[in-house]
Amino acid sequence: MTRTTTVMRKHFETPFLFGTLCSESLNVDPRLARALTKVNPRAVLLPFQVKRSHLRNVIACMQLMDIRGLVVAPAHQQSLTRFIPRLTPLAKRTGCVDTILRETNHFIGHCVLAEALETYLQERELHIAPRHLTALVRALVTERPFPRSIPEEICSILAPRKQRSNNSLPEVLRRTTHQLTVTFLTAHIPSTR
Repeated sequence: MTRTTTVMRKHFETPFLFGTLCSESLNVDPRLARALTKVNPRAVLLPFQVKRSHLRNVIACMQLMDIRGLVVAPAHQQSLTRFIPRLTPLAKRTGCVDTILRETNHFIGHCVLAEALETYLQERELHIAPRHLTALVRALVTERPFPRSIPEEICSILAPRKQRSNNSLPEVLRRTTHQLTVTFLTAHIPSTR
């Protein structure tokens, strides 16, 4: 009894909770977890396996918890837009949410992939119309072929003609998306430095 009482009195510092919202496997990106703990060792990245039919209730519960942000797996990115109280203009326009951040007492849905894609194309001095950006993001999220309406110069940069059926992101775009996600999430952790 004495030992149990001692353990119960021990003070644990509150961690900064982040999560990955997935539908199948409970995988956590180790690079993302390292990036969060590098900013503050109390940052924790947890996997949450959620069925699509439970998204509404899970998001409502997570808003009541101390979750600071979520990275959303592709399977839930389009379904989630209905349950997030606030969306950034890009998330609203594309209909995809891949990152959720807490701002005061509300979750805000972001489409980091769309932001990374815009940045990636701007660095190559290519302009993409908003409707084409929306179509590209949706194709990449659902792993469908690029729509025919997307200009050939943009398609050729994202995937050579023979690779277009699998829609895998170019490594540079994948790194840009990852870095933006890390930047978004780490901005919500008090630094220990």
